Amino acid sequence: MDDIKTLRDKCQKNKLKTNKGLTLLNRRVSIYVTWLLLHTNIRGSQVTAINILTGIAGSMCFVFNYWRFNLIGIGLLYVSFLLDQVDGEIARYYQRPSFNLLYLDEIRHLVIYPLPLFCLAFGAFSDTHSSIVFLLSFFCALALILARINERIALLIYMDRAILRSNFKEIDLREYLNSRNGKKSVQSPTSRAKVQSRSRLLKISKTITASVYRAAHFYCDQVTILVCLLCVTIMDLYLPSMWGLMYQTWFLLSFSIIVPATFIRTVCSWYQEKMVEKQCVDLEQATRAHFVKNIR
Repeated sequence: MDDIKTLRDKCQKNKLKTNKGLTLLNRRVSIYVTWLLLHTNIRGSQVTAINILTGIAGSMCFVFNYWRFNLIGIGLLYVSFLLDQVDGEIARYYQRPSFNLLYLDEIRHLVIYPLPLFCLAFGAFSDTHSSIVFLLSFFCALALILARINERIALLIYMDRAILRSNFKEIDLREYLNSRNGKKSVQSPTSRAKVQSRSRLLKISKTITASVYRAAHFYCDQVTILVCLLCVTIMDLYLPSMWGLMYQTWFLLSFSIIVPATFIRTVCSWYQEKMVEKQCVDLEQATRAHFVKNIR
């Protein structure tokens, strides 16, 4: 069996370059779990299935609105997050790409991210006696699901239109993307002045929203959510409530406002800046470069 250093090179080389913050720090732990599981007959897809079940069990603990169950839930959710890294490391070690593993991994992200937030609504309801918290948590959970889909939507469009070309018979998307990529628009002096005046207003809004974006992305990290849940659980245990509400309720309310608002703003900016088109162009260039490299 390879040692830990060799395993890091085999299983984490690319991830250590792309992961950031607490997720990157957690890679220091996950490799030891991977090393242990490699001594067994368990495979990546089985780890992902256990990962999903553990995440669901951890999420359901927050329904009881009791600090002991909260701590158990946080522990189970952390195990789920840890296994989310381990299953990929096991698959990379054996160098056997599994579509079942990728499928289960996507299911895990679509379920385990929003479920804890919705389960927190039961505690918030008993705290506020208002059904609005269920509505807010529902929209928050929906925003988390849509945010995950939004990350993959450019690839889905590219595969469907450029590769499969279903329902795209009038023009070739590859030619269209290449023409759009190489096209340079010429602006008149009048339109240029309008763009400059508009850009000044955009700078102000971007300055305000940039900090909100950074906070929201940090706030939505898996490990960050667990740390926040641990903090509010401890605060509810030892500190008096703030304005009659538990800190857990304040966490849910703030999360339920920030996440949907950030998602809506992201969709608007993606539409205005034609981000999907740009990503499809990048995918087209990467695909052609891959084929050229393999032919040579």
